[in-house]
Formats: sequence, structure tokens, C-alpha cells
Amino acid sequence: MCQTAKTQTLWGGALLCGVLFAAGSARGGEGGGGIVVEDCNGNLIADSVDITLGTSKDCNSNSVPDDCDIRSGASGDCNDDLVPDECNILQGTSKDCNGNRMPDDCDLRAGTSGDCNRNDIPDECDIRSDGSSLDTNLNQIPDECETRFRRADANCDAEVDISDAVFILNFLFQGGTAPCCRDAADTNNQGELNISSAVYLLGFLFFGAPAPPPPFPGCGLDPPDEPGTVPCEYPGTACGEEGS
Repeated sequence: MCQTAKTQTLWGGALLCGVLFAAGSARGGEGGGGIVVEDCNGNLIADSVDITLGTSKDCNSNSVPDDCDIRSGASGDCNDDLVPDECNILQGTSKDCNGNRMPDDCDLRAGTSGDCNRNDIPDECDIRSDGSSLDTNLNQIPDECETRFRRADANCDAEVDISDAVFILNFLFQGGTAPCCRDAADTNNQGELNISSAVYLLGFLFFGAPAPPPPFPGCGLDPPDEPGTVPCEYPGTACGEEGS
């Protein structure tokens, strides 16, 4: 006799419904000598027999059919291929370059990893794994995805002069045009744009105060561990880059 419950109590022998029959009888818990057999997917085949005969797969060797692992949440299946994520990774059908036990394509789709250069590789792996991308300012963003700019060139005309200080003040107090790159307008690199940005630049231009922090006087990226004031759309032409 076969029971349809997910846990079957068997008496007098093993049971494989539809293939092998019990040598004794199933009596649902009366008396002693019962054997508890798991049937997590409710197909009336004991899980252990399912796995042995290959009617259910157990790619992670935990004695639980893969479909049950996925359904219970014990294993992820982020790409909906009915194979536990850890098995896709172990078998090499999915990559896990950052070692977080999630296939890379799922990381990208979920947004847990960026792919700013659109090469289908998580940015952190571009930087760490094969060195195909540089990260000179150590901010975990490939350099090719960041905008180079010249500090203190607030109006983005490739020059640093009094017009930049005027531009900042006009933006702050007269409703003027916003800087194309706030990092460039943040002349003292304090992480925000305010009147001190204009005062700092005027001090450098006319009173011998220190020069703006890098990147200055040429174009470059924000140095490591420096506050950013995104967004930045500094034109490549202002850095002498052709076709930008």
C-alpha cells in the first residue's frame, strides 16, 4: 500500500510506489517497527530511491532531491533552470568570480554587482580577478567607467580662472547653470559645493593660497578615499580627448 503523505510510515520492508512493493503492510503508525521514509516532492517514491534510480537529482549530495532543495529555499535557483545555484557553479555552467555563492549573471541581474562597462562580468571581478580593469583610486569602480576631470574648472571650459569662481557663486546665489561636474566645482575637495568652494579658488588665484587638490592642474580621477560630489559629466574635450 502507498500513502500520499510526504512522509510515509512503512512496515516490514522498503517501499517504492509503482516499482517495488512492501514485503509487509503499511499500517499508518500502529504497533512498532515502522520506518519513516521521506517523499519531499510527493511523487510517491521515497527520496533515497528517487536519487538512487536517478528519477530525482541530488547534485549537492545532501540526500535531498534538488527540486525539494529549491522549493524549500535551502538552495537558490536564481536563473530558474531547476538546478541549485551551487551546482551550476560547481559544474562550471555558471561562474561565481566573486565567491558569493551566486552565479555572476544573477548578481548582475539583481544589481548586487555592477557592470559599468557592460562586459557581463561583475565590476569587482574585472578589477580583482584578471586585472582587465584598473582601479587607480581604489573605489571598486573600473577606471574606464569613471569620468576624468580637472579640479576647479567649474564651468568645464578647460581653464581654471576667475570665471570659475564667478560661475560657482552665480550657481549658488543667482540660480545660475549647474556645474557639469560637481567634483570639478568642489575646488577644495570637501565633498560638497558651497561658498567656501569659490573662496578657496579665489585664494589660490590671487592670494597665494594652496592649489586645488588633485586632479589638478591636469585631468584625472578622484584620489583614493576622497569624498565625491557626483554627478560628473566633465567633457573629454576639456581634457584634450579627441571625439569626446
